[in-house]
Amino acid sequence: MNDLEELKKTLEAESAEQKRKGFEIILENFKALSKAQSRWVNGLSFVLALVWGWNLLSGSGGVSVQVSGIRIDIAGLWQIVPLALTINSLALAGSINLFLHSWRRLNLAAQELGMPKMFFTEFDSDKNLLDYLAALTWRIWRPILPQSPSQVPQAFQKWKISGFLYPGLIVSALLTTFHSRWFLTHSWKQQTYLYSCLSLQLVFCTPLVIRKIATFLGKHDGSHDELIWQKSKW
Repeated sequence: MNDLEELKKTLEAESAEQKRKGFEIILENFKALSKAQSRWVNGLSFVLALVWGWNLLSGSGGVSVQVSGIRIDIAGLWQIVPLALTINSLALAGSINLFLHSWRRLNLAAQELGMPKMFFTEFDSDKNLLDYLAALTWRIWRPILPQSPSQVPQAFQKWKISGFLYPGLIVSALLTTFHSRWFLTHSWKQQTYLYSCLSLQLVFCTPLVIRKIATFLGKHDGSHDELIWQKSKW
């Protein structure tokens, strides 16, 4: 009997150790994806700022830059805009999809270890500009988040405008890509290039935008951290 109890305790200890190692692996993956997502957010924001800043400053189709006494004329920037925005948009959408999956895995692994439930933001150590903008509030007394994750209401994300920050960035890239048609020639090569970029953005980024709209309208069930994984009523 003592041998059986000892064996049971050993197996339970090994199982707990395996779960802990699994949690650590998932946590490292979560942090890596958080960093990658921040890089793509920053990259996409930089490209948009560069393009529209250049567009506002250039009244005659180009901008002159002085570097060490050498004059450099920047022209034709719009030619590469569709490709640059498409790469950044698709990478951002993909990182968001993997990030949410990793969060779900991390949440489940934490529950298996018996850890107390935590907020999404407490695990995310690489917040970007959009994350901090989402934390803004006009309310004086109401905190950004409840005191405990267990106090989060089911419809926590309903009617929250901040949920559109990431989709807004992606939609801005899509509209900017579409706007670049005015600066491209009407040759079949450039038109194929433009509409191929637009099609890729529409196909792979539209699901993310639709899910966020469904979340905003309260068409998802479940807690605010698990909305994306529940079947929509739509």
